[in-house]
Amino acid sequence: MPVARSDKGKRRVRITRRWQNGCGLPGEVQDCIADKLERIARGLILKGRSDRETQRLAATELQRLSVEAGVKLPKKQLAALCRLNCACVRRFDEMKAARDYSADHKRYSDSHEYRVQRTLTRASMEVLMGDVHRIDLSVADAVQSRDPRIHLAANEAEKTGRKTLRVAIIGWMDGSSHYFWATPVILGPGQGITQLDVARSLHGVVTCPWGGIPREIVIDNGGEYGALAEAVALRRRSRGASLHL
Repeated sequence: MPVARSDKGKRRVRITRRWQNGCGLPGEVQDCIADKLERIARGLILKGRSDRETQRLAATELQRLSVEAGVKLPKKQLAALCRLNCACVRRFDEMKAARDYSADHKRYSDSHEYRVQRTLTRASMEVLMGDVHRIDLSVADAVQSRDPRIHLAANEAEKTGRKTLRVAIIGWMDGSSHYFWATPVILGPGQGITQLDVARSLHGVVTCPWGGIPREIVIDNGGEYGALAEAVALRRRSRGASLHL
């Protein structure tokens, strides 16, 4: 019977095998350098550095730490010894979630939040999902829009010399049929989506022949949904409606 490894599950390579075998430093010193380099690499990713840039900067830091620890090698040879590969940087990919959480909530939601949809909901309007997206339309494109509100706003913007038109789309989707409702809202300078805009848009869904009153509503925690969240919370016990943020 083969003997099981005593170091099973433990990391046997501190940074890279080439550096570990060629630096000539004792294991305790190598462990110390590896800990410092890990903190540096995590910090670079948290600041938004790309994998390639993190790899390059971390290799430079490894050279510096090696010299400070007593490695005496020619500069060119030391640079080759401290060269890092992609695997060294990808060990810290979990820091990308922390970076996106603090810097770009949409990217965090799109890339890191856990979502599973195995099938459609059984009944129509059992689940209604809502979201708001903002886009910039060129006035030339907006003038050709079939929506009379966007067309009129584009004509007004053209008279004032504006080149773009800010439009928000309030979208709703039925979890059963995937039928989609979209309400465009023209935004002026410094304006945003209001709770009244959301209420009007949802009223269009509720009164639509292909819509109705949803049993559950799935939305994000944006301020424009504040009144909707309060209204659903008051009615969820009596009507069975629920809200997911």
